[in-house]
Amino acid sequence: VFINCKGEPLEWEISVETKNDELDRQLLEVFKTLTAWSAGKLDGENVDSRELISYKVNKGSITLE
Repeated sequence: VFINCKGEPLEWEISVETKNDELDRQLLEVFKTLTAWSAGKLDGENVDSRELISYKVNKGSITLE
């Protein structure tokens, strides 16, 4: 997720897709409901940033890494 300097999510991207387009769409929709984002900091100032969310899908279970 790309986050602006105000801590607002701007754009979402799946960098490694599963082999199931519907699962990818559903996971993205779940992550879009997350609301607690923080802007990155550089020299004490808020800056636009990117947050990586890592997860595993194993036998129907999703775990964050």
